[in-house]
Amino acid sequence: MMIVDKLKKIVNNIFDTDPEIRFACTRGAPNVSPITRVELARNVMPDWIKNQKENDNKDKFLNCPGMADYAKAGYIIPAWSDMIIKANRAGTVVKHNNNYNIPETNLNFKMVEPFVPINNTVKGLVTKVPCPWGVFGKSGWSGYLIPAYYHSPFLQDLFLYPGIIDFDKFHTINFVFTALRDVEITIPAGTPLLQLIPFKRETVRGVCMKGTEKDRDVHTFSYPTMHRSAYRRLFHQKKTFKLEHK
Repeated sequence: MMIVDKLKKIVNNIFDTDPEIRFACTRGAPNVSPITRVELARNVMPDWIKNQKENDNKDKFLNCPGMADYAKAGYIIPAWSDMIIKANRAGTVVKHNNNYNIPETNLNFKMVEPFVPINNTVKGLVTKVPCPWGVFGKSGWSGYLIPAYYHSPFLQDLFLYPGIIDFDKFHTINFVFTALRDVEITIPAGTPLLQLIPFKRETVRGVCMKGTEKDRDVHTFSYPTMHRSAYRRLFHQKKTFKLEHK
C-alpha cells in the first residue's frame, strides 16, 4: 500500500501545475505596475550592491555565498504607493495612497518594549499597515515574512518585525514596524518593504551531540582551499524560486 501511495504522489506531482505560492492583490492594483508588483528577490539587487562592480572580488558582498543566497531568496514585496512616515513623542503617522483604503492600527508596545532600542525622542508604538496583497498557497506551505534586510534603505530609522505566515490557511500580511527615533521619512513606491521566503512544513529532527572522529575530519578538512570559486563549485546548492506575472 505504501508503494501505491508513493506512486500516486509522484504522478500527482507530475501533473500538478498549481503554484506553491500566489500573490493576489485584493485592494487596488499594485500588480499592474512593474514598480509596485511583487518580484523575485534575486531580481531586486539594491544600488549599494550594484555599486560594488568595480571592487576587488574579496570586497564584494556577493562573494559571500551565504549572504548572497539570503538576499536572493524568495520574493520582495515593495511599497504599493509613496509612504510618508512621521514619528515623534506624540505618536506615529503613516500617509499613503488612500485609494487602497488600508488604515493602520497600533499593537501593544509593551509586548516588545524590552527588546526594541527606541530613542527617547519618540513614543514607543508598534504600527501595523496591512498590505494590499493576499498570499495563498498549497496545503502544507508557510513562509518567513521578514524585513528585506539587504534591500530596504530605511532600517536605520524603522525596526521591522519578522514572523511566519501559514499562507495555506491564513492570507493576510502586514508591514509592522516601530520608529526608532524622531523621524520624517518618505518611502517611494517600489521600495522593498518585506521579503517572503516560502518553506514546506515538515518534521525536522535534530540531534545535539559530541562530534565523531569523522565529524571532526569533515568539519576541519572538507574545505581544503581558499580559492574563491571553490565553495560555489563544490558545495553551494541552488535554490530556485519562480514567479509569473498575470
